[in-house]
Amino acid sequence: MQIDHELVRNQVIINHSIEQVILIANREKAMEVMYPPSNGPPPRNVRFCISTHPHRRGWSIRLVAGSQVRSDGIRPFEKMARIRTDTQAQMK
Repeated sequence: MQIDHELVRNQVIINHSIEQVILIANREKAMEVMYPPSNGPPPRNVRFCISTHPHRRGWSIRLVAGSQVRSDGIRPFEKMARIRTDTQAQMK
């Protein structure tokens, strides 16, 4: 992800911990990475992984790092976008 505006980038990093999130499209691969079959630890400095939901279009699954297998469904965003265009005036 490339974010040119420094303030926006810092807010996304601070509020959403994006430096500790990995994206893996295939759910089975995501499960292997987060919960290795050899009972090893998940990747270092990773809090959770986001993967596509295998049966629900637009939905995602969040796999949380830890000793127990834990996943949460993420609903697709269905509301109107708050920023309609990518202009400097709206980002201030």
